[in-house]
Amino acid sequence: SEIVELFPPTDDSDFAGPVRLLANHRWDDDEMQCGNGVKHCRYVSFSDDLGLTWANGTAMPNLPGPECKGGITRWEGGRALVEVNSANSRSRTNETVFLSQDNGRTWPKRLQVHGDAGYSTVTMVERQNTTTILDLFDCSMTCNVKVAIVTPNAIP
Repeated sequence: SEIVELFPPTDDSDFAGPVRLLANHRWDDDEMQCGNGVKHCRYVSFSDDLGLTWANGTAMPNLPGPECKGGITRWEGGRALVEVNSANSRSRTNETVFLSQDNGRTWPKRLQVHGDAGYSTVTMVERQNTTTILDLFDCSMTCNVKVAIVTPNAIP
């Protein structure tokens, strides 16, 4: 699991505390389905008390994953969350960068950065009016570590 601080709401949402956290986990219970015909996906939970308790665990079928670690971070300048993961619910393929501009409720923007995939992590680099997403992942078949360098504008 990875935890990220969500952005303060711009409207009267269900944001109960001074800070809301999102935990991003893998959903790998073979007895449960994520929905939309997806068996394995990412799963998000929310905390309004700095992580003492967690609620609203939700499977995210639009973030498929084959039971391996994905990464999540904030993009301050774009007021968005950035997720990286294998965009395949059956195999470690299709390393993809996902973008959410509604605090993780939906992930409509995505860009596949490599055909292979594996365990991944992500960070944002913001320098001199330029924002870059660095997606570091291993290729499951070759055990090589790769990095994908993406600008947020490239994500459709």
